[in-house]
Amino acid sequence: AKTAEKDDRLEKFNLDAITEEEVEISGHNLTMTWDVGNVTLKSITSYRDYESVFNGNDLDGGSWGIEENGSFRSIPIFHTTGFKEQDQFQQELQAVGDAFDGKLEYAVGLYYFEEDGEEVNPWDAGIYQPGTPVMLKGIVLGSWYTIDNQSRAAYGQFTYRPTDDWYLTLGLRYTEDEKELGLLASDPRLDEAKSYDEDWSEFTPAFTVGYQPSDDMNLYFKYAEGFNAGVYANPTDPTVENIDPADPEELTSYEIGMKSQWLDNTLRFNAAIFYTDAENLQVTAFADGNRVIINSGEATQEGLELEATWLPTDNWTIDVNYGYQKDDRDDAVGSQNDDGKHSGRVGVGYSLPTGDWGFFDARVDASYKDEYYFSSNDSAVMKDRWLLGARAGFSEVELWGGYLRASLWGKNLTDEEYIEHGQDLGLDGGYGFAGGVFGQPRSYGIDVIWEM
Repeated sequence: AKTAEKDDRLEKFNLDAITEEEVEISGHNLTMTWDVGNVTLKSITSYRDYESVFNGNDLDGGSWGIEENGSFRSIPIFHTTGFKEQDQFQQELQAVGDAFDGKLEYAVGLYYFEEDGEEVNPWDAGIYQPGTPVMLKGIVLGSWYTIDNQSRAAYGQFTYRPTDDWYLTLGLRYTEDEKELGLLASDPRLDEAKSYDEDWSEFTPAFTVGYQPSDDMNLYFKYAEGFNAGVYANPTDPTVENIDPADPEELTSYEIGMKSQWLDNTLRFNAAIFYTDAENLQVTAFADGNRVIINSGEATQEGLELEATWLPTDNWTIDVNYGYQKDDRDDAVGSQNDDGKHSGRVGVGYSLPTGDWGFFDARVDASYKDEYYFSSNDSAVMKDRWLLGARAGFSEVELWGGYLRASLWGKNLTDEEYIEHGQDLGLDGGYGFAGGVFGQPRSYGIDVIWEM
């Protein structure tokens, strides 16, 4: 039998059901601006079209099976085919200006978004345990659905400066969302097509108080409310009488922060402490092999972010950032209360003028991320990791009427093995199938860019 170890990155694959994917994407946007007195009017229009056809995809990473009567019998652990298409249109109108001799700055606008899409993604799935293949014969898995979503909003942001040191910012937004899920009659589990729709609306304010004792320091407190519309997910059982979307997610956040510059602008230091309270938190989970969206009850999130950049000389730059975040979910489905997660990065850069060769630039970065789970009821976990990268080369080199940049780079120089995304399908019956996407191994490259 051939098996894969979940913690080891495979270097070679024997993909026995892979074909080419045909993807066609087109996008267009148009921005128009008019100045009318001290008011700037802006129109932003965009459209995007996406279509993908995949006649065969091997997601199990190899040709698995058993030895049977002296020969090898292949078992399709996880093969799929797929068709996807999505069209979206977005229109935004803005008016930006000031009043009362510049003491009041404002931006108001209207927003509209619509999208429709379709996905047909049948699975050919099997489950294999060492010594015994168990096939899911007669069980249909996959996706056959359409979506039709619309969102409309009116918003405004107003900043008033009663004195040179203080400012007050008020934000207002009203949002309406409509979503429709259509289940296609081509789904072998259905006798006829089905459709479900729901709509939501919410008013969400925000308020900021800021104090600027000097040009080098800004202290602020911010209160904000947020809203995520309800969402339909691919149902695990489309034959049920009614399919309800996950409820809307409502957030209330508080943040205290500082942005500052010190030592003749050679040291920049920013800090923020935040707390978020969420109702009906929307989280991703897997049920019977399907990705679903569920509400995780009430949840709180607290943490801090620190960021510093130091220029000890004209040639050297050192930057550091650190983040801490603690999540607590009460009465949550698959809750994951934790002791807090850490992340950070340290970078050192060097730049030297070289005359006709522009600038010689070099940089080394090291980043850290704590472990985390990919979904609320998932056993797939990204372990904590350090990643090291470096880059060196020349920039702003005058060549042929333009400027040349050329650099040699390396990523993940310690060749760390880590999963950056994964899922445990959690299929019923006592047998499971988990898949993970490993991060890029050690790699090197050269970039050459010429700009006029």
